[in-house]
Amino acid sequence: MKKYYRITAILLCLCIALLSCGCNSDTKKPAKKKPTTDSVTSGESGDNISSDDDSDDDIGDIDIPSFDDSDFDLEVSTTVTFKNVAAQTNYAGIGGNVPVYLYFPDDTIGEGGFSEKEIEFSIKRVVDSGVDIVRAYGVMPGQSTSADGKSWDWNSKYMQCFYRYAKAMQDNGIDIILNPNHSIGQSSYSDPGLAKMKEATGKTYQELFAEWCVEYVREVVIKRGFSNIKYLMYATEPNNGSRAFDLKNVEDWLSYVSAAHNALKAAGLRDKWKIVGPNIAVSSNSWDAAQIEKQRTQGVVWVDYIIDNCNEAVDIYSLHDYYNAHLYGGFGQDSYKFYKEFCEYALNAIKRTGKPFWWDEWNVLAGGDESVFTDPMRAFDIAMGMLSQMTNGANCTQAWFLLDTKWPGSTQTAYGEYDEGVMKMG
Repeated sequence: MKKYYRITAILLCLCIALLSCGCNSDTKKPAKKKPTTDSVTSGESGDNISSDDDSDDDIGDIDIPSFDDSDFDLEVSTTVTFKNVAAQTNYAGIGGNVPVYLYFPDDTIGEGGFSEKEIEFSIKRVVDSGVDIVRAYGVMPGQSTSADGKSWDWNSKYMQCFYRYAKAMQDNGIDIILNPNHSIGQSSYSDPGLAKMKEATGKTYQELFAEWCVEYVREVVIKRGFSNIKYLMYATEPNNGSRAFDLKNVEDWLSYVSAAHNALKAAGLRDKWKIVGPNIAVSSNSWDAAQIEKQRTQGVVWVDYIIDNCNEAVDIYSLHDYYNAHLYGGFGQDSYKFYKEFCEYALNAIKRTGKPFWWDEWNVLAGGDESVFTDPMRAFDIAMGMLSQMTNGANCTQAWFLLDTKWPGSTQTAYGEYDEGVMKMG
């Protein structure tokens, strides 16, 4: 019996030895190693390589032919150098548009209002994104008026909603850019607007806007303690609608911003807000290289006009363009270079002011192609855009929009940007 035990023990030892040597028990040849990720050549994937092929293919030494690289030209268009120093020491942050109407009650926005659960989920997404700053989209001066629209009311149902928005951001260390009016002149005709107050007071819309700014700082920033509302950004794209290269809308923008600046200064409150603008859209509506070059040239004209006539009122200059994946060669192309070149363009345009530059609006588009929003490479280009903007001098970058957002009561569908009322650019 002891003999059988001894034989069994010897056989077990041999098996263990063979296994530890990495041998195949059938062929006694070294077992083949499974291909690692690094060994997969271009055009192959791990799914196409068998790891349990038992064929006898011991081919021995391989003579690798010499490679004639005389005709091989690999061109790298952009060199990125990493340094052990901060690109910027006073960076304002990365953020994006987050609409204030998340909190509006249903009776103010019609069907499609947000439930408490949807509000909580939306704010959680904002916080989880790790942003430092948001652009409070959807703010209107008329939201701060009484029911009859003839006087200011800082406890209106709209303002109660905004206070919840501001507190959610404040509790999570997120600064706010107050962005009243999406388009030039909205304070005169949008609902809720200031038409009734204008009629009751006899003041111009510019005077009412300036008064609103002063009272907003007093009532919201100081009295209610929302010190995270640090920036005022009036409207957006004042050059939009004036593609014939006139300056009408830019002059309208100047009239509102100058009025706000002067009123805040007179009230001793100018230091409470930094004014950001003019949010010039240099070529975001252009889809060919020649038109973009034309817009870039005109963009400098607009910026020069504002610097010459309103530089004292503007603390931070903002311009933007959009990376069109199709126009510039598709996803994964040199988007870093695109953002770098635009930063250089913008910084050169405002160089004589010595003031910061913000990329106030951006995203990755492809004309009317909806597939852009689900393309896996879009995430790469978004990340590359943020990195390039921050590295090359943009003091703040604001995505349009930060998250996909349902526009309450809307079923709008347009060129891939909207789908049944959902803004899909998040």
